[in-house]
Amino acid sequence: EGADAVVIRGPTKDLADQEIELLRTWVEKNGRLMVLLDTGPASGLDALLASWGVRLDEDVVVDPQRSLTGLDLFVDTYGPHPITRNLQNISSVFYMPRSIEPVSVPTGQVDQVDRPVVTPLAYSSSDSWAESDLDHKPMKYESRNDRRGPISLAVAVERGSASLEEMDIRPTRLVVMGDTDFLSNGALSGGNEDLFMSALNWLLDREQLMAIAP
Repeated sequence: EGADAVVIRGPTKDLADQEIELLRTWVEKNGRLMVLLDTGPASGLDALLASWGVRLDEDVVVDPQRSLTGLDLFVDTYGPHPITRNLQNISSVFYMPRSIEPVSVPTGQVDQVDRPVVTPLAYSSSDSWAESDLDHKPMKYESRNDRRGPISLAVAVERGSASLEEMDIRPTRLVVMGDTDFLSNGALSGGNEDLFMSALNWLLDREQLMAIAP
């Protein structure tokens, strides 16, 4: 009840139904939530995130033209959002990320004024693809099953910013990213730390701290 934000980083199995229901209720009450998900492991959060306009696919985003090892993925294309405003000339490095993309919330599920706004934060390049066969080695683009880039790797969600502004009630905010390894100790270079900290500061309404670290 007293949390300013909740961060779920890399679950390796489905959350319990009771846990998901607690998160659903809390977010509905204008909570702030960040979810970081790797390719492969289940989380049980698909339905919850879909209700907020976020789609999870069982895939891995591959880009041989923007990788040094085949496991890393250099990203320098960001969507227009306060989180990424200061990252436009800085590269981030993801590691075998999954796609995290906007999806339409079913008509009639929410009122138009209460519909969540989903903004992609980071994209892979046009040379990339979302590989659906996680066991395929080496990975190769196949038009029947795979999707060509650019692919969204992270999104921000906000609901209620306009309707609640005059009532002094904070809007609901979520950030969902398709990787956790970009936050490991050895990966905190380039724009990785700035991307994470800007996302967290946005969730916490600390816009004055959303800047590039020295």
